[in-house]
Amino acid sequence: KGQWNENAKNWSAYDVMSELNHNAVVGFPNPQIAREAITVLLLRSDRDNPRHKIRFDVTRELLDRASIQHKSLQFGGTNLLSEVLQMTLFTDYVSFYVALLNGADPSPNTAIDYLKDRLAKG
Repeated sequence: KGQWNENAKNWSAYDVMSELNHNAVVGFPNPQIAREAITVLLLRSDRDNPRHKIRFDVTRELLDRASIQHKSLQFGGTNLLSEVLQMTLFTDYVSFYVALLNGADPSPNTAIDYLKDRLAKG
């Protein structure tokens, strides 16, 4: 999430699977403008809990019913650390690419610099 905010200069949010299924699914239908503007990325692992595998399937069905674009990204590795690093590297790369698509420079974080400056001044 942080890399999407800082690199891509894009708004982003995240939920862990069980929390997503308890609250966020209720808000899928509205507002319509959000449904048209977002794509949900579902980061999947070969090591997903069996119950979470079912949750991912049902979540995709609910996203389809709400006409929300979504992509499942499956990662696998020889161990958990390898998988986590693959997810991190891939999503960092994509955040950089999205910045370029948006015509944004991924390096400066002027909003954060402004915030820090204002907080320092009190």
